[in-house]
Amino acid sequence: MSKKTKKENKLLTGIVVIICMIIIIAFALTIPLLILVSFYYILLYTPGVTILKDNIYSNILLVVKFILLALIVLGIAQIISEKFLMKANIYNKTTKNIVVFVLDLLYVAVFTTVSHNIQVNLLGIILITIFITLSDILFTYVLYIVKKLEAIQRKRRKEKRRREIDNK
Repeated sequence: MSKKTKKENKLLTGIVVIICMIIIIAFALTIPLLILVSFYYILLYTPGVTILKDNIYSNILLVVKFILLALIVLGIAQIISEKFLMKANIYNKTTKNIVVFVLDLLYVAVFTTVSHNIQVNLLGIILITIFITLSDILFTYVLYIVKKLEAIQRKRRKEKRRREIDNK
């Protein structure tokens, strides 16, 4: 290979790496935004939920407050409930999910009672709680699958290194 083709290959590799990084950063920024917008539309079209302000900015701000407070309050509650789980069997996981559902229900009821920008009846509270709990369970299992895939990938790397050492 000549020096010119090596330089061209390095340049093309650099361009491909930059494009890949831009795509990764774009996905990393759009996923939280999609979650926020989807939660806003679910909240807007849930039966039994009435947002009192017509201003879209104040409505989005209400949803952001709701999500941030939920992350803090329910995150602390999740950490505390994880501490009480001694064994990771199906009974303890089911109990933990029931406790999380009750805590979600309490959080939604208190937040909607204290907030003056939203009116929610009992059906709306239950539907929002179910959505939050299902999102939490889905997120937990996605993290579990990612950890398993990462462990499999680590195992394959170790095997590959071991084969490379054995071949030398």
